Amino acid sequence: MKRLRIAIQKSGRLTDKCLDILDRAGLQFQFSKSRLISPCETFPADLLLVRDDDIPEYLASGTCDLGFVGLLCDRSARGFLKSERSKYPRQ
Repeated sequence: MKRLRIAIQKSGRLTDKCLDILDRAGLQFQFSKSRLISPCETFPADLLLVRDDDIPEYLASGTCDLGFVGLLCDRSARGFLKSERSKYPRQ
């Protein structure tokens, strides 16, 4: 079975919030900020700790299946291109 790959920013204001959301969803990770990939103990998933600017590219290329970027969008991950990010300024 393929493992779900979830990308969050390695460090920053969203890291703890993302981990809390995943925890409330029942996903328990062997989390370590020193590792790029942390396996999930309760579901076939892996947590990828990456730069927040890289997450949309990882989604578009299929490197990860789900990513937290601090922007709520109702669109396909594969359709979210880097050029479209400029339409949504950082807050």
